[in-house]
Amino acid sequence: VCTTQITYKKFGISLNFTPVVLSEGRISLRVMTEVSELSNQNSITVSQALSSGTTNSVTIPSVQTRRAETTLEIPSGGSMAMAGLIQQQT
Repeated sequence: VCTTQITYKKFGISLNFTPVVLSEGRISLRVMTEVSELSNQNSITVSQALSSGTTNSVTIPSVQTRRAETTLEIPSGGSMAMAGLIQQQT
C-alpha cells in the first residue's frame, strides 16, 4: 500500500520590507522577494481505478520558488525600483 499526502501551498509574488531609520534623512531598507509558481517538473500523477473499469487520474504540480534578499540605503522620501521578478517561459 502506497500513500501520498498532498499539501496546499500559496504561490505567487511575495515582497517583504524591513525599514530601519539610520539617521535623520537616511533609511536602511531590507528587501526580501519570493516568486513561486506551479510547475510540471517533479509533479506526480495519482490514479484511481473505478468500478466501471475506467481510471480517474489527476496530476499534482510542484511549486518552484526563487528568493532574493538585499539591503539598500535610501534617503527619506526616496524611491527604488525592482526588476526581474517575472520570468517568461518558452
